[in-house]
Amino acid sequence: MSPITEETKNHAEAEAEAKGDTYGYNRKAKSLHIAPMLNYSNREFRQLLRILTKKAVLWTEMVVDSTIANAKNLEDHLGYDSTQHPIICQIGGNDPEMCGKATVVIERYGYDAIDLNIDCPSSRVSGDFEFGAVLLKKVDTALAVVAAMKENSSNNLPISIKTRVGVDDWDDLDFIAGFIKKMTPVCKRFFIHARKCILSGLMNARQNRSVPPLNYPRVYELCKLFPDCEFWINGGIHTLKEAKLISYGLITVNHSHSCAYVDELQSQSDQQQQHSVPCSLCNTENGSCTSPPIVAPSNLMGCMLGRAAIDDPCMFFDTDVYFYGEKENPCKTRRDVLEQYVAYLERTYPRRCCDDDERMTFDYPAPVIEMERSWCHICQDIRNGKHSTIEMNGSSSLPEKPVTPRKTKISSKVIGRCLKPVQGVFAGMPKSRIFRRTCDELGQDMAVRNCGPGYILRKAMATIPDVVLDKEFSSAQD
Repeated sequence: MSPITEETKNHAEAEAEAKGDTYGYNRKAKSLHIAPMLNYSNREFRQLLRILTKKAVLWTEMVVDSTIANAKNLEDHLGYDSTQHPIICQIGGNDPEMCGKATVVIERYGYDAIDLNIDCPSSRVSGDFEFGAVLLKKVDTALAVVAAMKENSSNNLPISIKTRVGVDDWDDLDFIAGFIKKMTPVCKRFFIHARKCILSGLMNARQNRSVPPLNYPRVYELCKLFPDCEFWINGGIHTLKEAKLISYGLITVNHSHSCAYVDELQSQSDQQQQHSVPCSLCNTENGSCTSPPIVAPSNLMGCMLGRAAIDDPCMFFDTDVYFYGEKENPCKTRRDVLEQYVAYLERTYPRRCCDDDERMTFDYPAPVIEMERSWCHICQDIRNGKHSTIEMNGSSSLPEKPVTPRKTKISSKVIGRCLKPVQGVFAGMPKSRIFRRTCDELGQDMAVRNCGPGYILRKAMATIPDVVLDKEFSSAQD
């Protein structure tokens, strides 16, 4: 999506206010977020997730403030399809002026909120460039950056911080509570990765996602210490069932319950402090404590899942009904999902096999090309059949196979980013390995690449039996 005009923004605000929303993002309700993941959370990945769920909040991958200031093709970094709302843009940086300017640009693009990364522990980010998780140790810098972001937001864009419960040896409640207390004058929204991180190169980014134990009780304590702030919990949540249990608690309290009943439940919840790290009660890896709250704190606004969206994106098909209470989900089968995603790819990155334009489809947006023919000798097997979903222009006659190979016009970067999100679509299903291998082999085939990522995905779908493609999803409740 390109930068929006002030008139459009005002209309969106008025419409959102009428619905009790902020830019279409109801902050009073529990919400499920798809985590920002470097080299994954691009526009194609987000589009696949948006096809699966209309309600989950999508995030960009972290965009560095200097990239926003200096990128030649800003649309490739910040652009998104209009269907991807609600969507949050996460930035990384430690320069208040640069982050303030980045906020202005992000606001112009119409994002629903903006987040500052104080979470990434990689040696390149927290070491060489000194932002990300290392800002937990530089609270004055973090405060100045968020203050600048807030000052530069002309429309009071919601600003949050994604961070950890601790860093290195600074790993107790007093430390993270002190950090949040210092930030509350400028920020009251926190996405907490419930494990500390180890910097100084002692652990890489992958190890920092799994080795330090999870500490959910510390997040619950933060909710109690800062009742005027909003918190979301991240880390170690693998299923929608776990997400709902953590967000809503073991027992859901409503206005019909008596005060005595609520007090008793709260007393039981307070006794839950027996859970600690290392936790013998949870009996989980590395001594993690992942016990859901008996009664969820009222300001625990939901949770965030990340790796699950990579490994098994189709698990999110039931998000709208199971987590949000909607009447129906957008898709019922994997065929539904993939056909919509193919249509998106064909619309966003059209085939380049039937034009004489020398320009490359290198990134987003793709160049606007006038097709000379309806299809080539390679893709005619799909385009001329019942599976075609787009209308072609030009002659219907089939071209003969060219004597000399034509120039490859669609970059490996585009092919890769389009096919990467679907690698887990058939997780646990028959023929999933053949599907992934077909995507990989055709994606590297220079003769096929010009037919576009949509065509490659169609060919990969043809390796999957109809009984698998059309098998209805099972409810998260099952």
